[in-house]
Amino acid sequence: MTIRALVERERRHLRRAEVAAGVLLAAALTAVLVASGAALLGRARWLTLPRGLPLSVWIVVGVVLVALAFRTRQRLHRGASRRDVALVIEQEQGMRRGALVGVLELEGQGALAERAARGVRGTLSTDAPLAPAMRRASSQRAMIGLGAAAAGILVLLTASPLFGDGLR
Repeated sequence: MTIRALVERERRHLRRAEVAAGVLLAAALTAVLVASGAALLGRARWLTLPRGLPLSVWIVVGVVLVALAFRTRQRLHRGASRRDVALVIEQEQGMRRGALVGVLELEGQGALAERAARGVRGTLSTDAPLAPAMRRASSQRAMIGLGAAAAGILVLLTASPLFGDGLR
């Protein structure tokens, strides 16, 4: 397995977890905002409140979703680049700073680069995660997002019978 493939394996895991955390957090906030809007508009209060209020609730939901999509995209570009993941692997594996990044940049460039790649590949395990702390942290973010989504959906399901006309 090449150095690039090993780094890409770690990067794929990080990207999947970040996307899952972003999507789940978006679901949680959408559910909570819709439930809040239903509570605000429920029990026929929508008749006395300004006409544009239901639309403004949906505009707020849309703005929050766009902001979360932007945040998730930034996290993916900032923390999940090949170089950043290689730096984290170096740090967690106790390697000399720049050893993996250098090999990654020079891989396939000649005999000396191949020799350096073999040396680095010999120190890395191909079976175990190369950056276990990074994987744990990204998996924890995804699990927090899952808990938030479950709580948000529970709030929405609780609000549905109480403020059904507000949801309509």
